Amino acid sequence: MAVTTATSANTTETVIENGKIVEGRMLIPLRAVSEELGSNVTWNQGQKSITITKGEHEVVLIANSRNVKINGIEMQIDVPAQIDRGTTYVPLRFINQVFGGFMEWYQAEKEARITLDGKRLIVRTEPSAVINPVPLSQQQLQEMITKANEAVDPSQFSQIRTHFRPDFTDTLINKIIQQNGVRISELFNSKPNIQYRSNNEAIITQTEIVANGYLDRYLTLTRLDNKWKVTDIQFRISSF
Repeated sequence: MAVTTATSANTTETVIENGKIVEGRMLIPLRAVSEELGSNVTWNQGQKSITITKGEHEVVLIANSRNVKINGIEMQIDVPAQIDRGTTYVPLRFINQVFGGFMEWYQAEKEARITLDGKRLIVRTEPSAVINPVPLSQQQLQEMITKANEAVDPSQFSQIRTHFRPDFTDTLINKIIQQNGVRISELFNSKPNIQYRSNNEAIITQTEIVANGYLDRYLTLTRLDNKWKVTDIQFRISSF
């Protein structure tokens, strides 16, 4: 399953939910990823082979084999291309060899990120498990985003703890005071995405395009005493 949302006028972000891990390797669904990156994918039933074409490049794989051809040159991949319930999977590193681009693996989120040609794909190995969380209201969500931006310079508030306590935990407030603000001064105005991981855990993600790539901000939320609060603010930078 893939859901695409625009992150800017020139950039799209796509989430693909059905990646998986086999023998310690991140495997991604070949057709979904390839087509999102602008390639054509064809399946030859008789030969059990998959052909990927993108511009002048041609890649041929055979199901359950480590042998591949890239522009006519034979090589091997570390995990065979494999078919699971009609979907062909290949190692993440193979996509990097074929298309290039910038790739990252995030252990905590169990997801890979592929950035290429103004597109960013997020391939998750475990679909988000939603039990029955009490969702944030739009007002609460906006308040948290505003407070996260204000945490760049907490010295502007005479009563820092009083100002942030409705939305932040005391531990996070202490961290902000000790560091005299969050460590990255970028203000985030992009549309936030919220993912509920359980009844009591959630994460808000925002992405801004900066000089040389993407800057992500993650607000980790915990539900305490029937109220959602931000427990941590983290950042990640990735290149175009």
